[in-house]
Amino acid sequence: MSQRRPPISAARLRQPASWRAELIRDVGIDAKHSFEDTIESVVTAKETYGRDIALIGGIDVDFLCRASERQIRERVRAILEKCLAGGGYCLGTGNPPAGGRTTFRLITILPCWTRAGVGSPGETRAS
Repeated sequence: MSQRRPPISAARLRQPASWRAELIRDVGIDAKHSFEDTIESVVTAKETYGRDIALIGGIDVDFLCRASERQIRERVRAILEKCLAGGGYCLGTGNPPAGGRTTFRLITILPCWTRAGVGSPGETRAS
């Protein structure tokens, strides 16, 4: 019979690297989805956990709604430059886009994705 681990204390919650590493190891988490720039950017998460888990998302929907097409292209290129290295990354939004203007802005992402040399959106590749 396996031993139960004590709950994560408030002090340990203030040290995110500690309890997240435990979750990855003990629970077997293999990916994380949904990033908000005000909480943790996908680039920061890639630097911290990119060797241990896959990351999905990275384009904050609030940013997608408020930014210009130029700003979106610049952000997507910067994220791809940092997150594609070493594999384990899938570009996307943290939450479903609301439609209308947001959907149009999603189209802005597509040329950046294909120019990065990673294939067409939706295409899967074996590692």
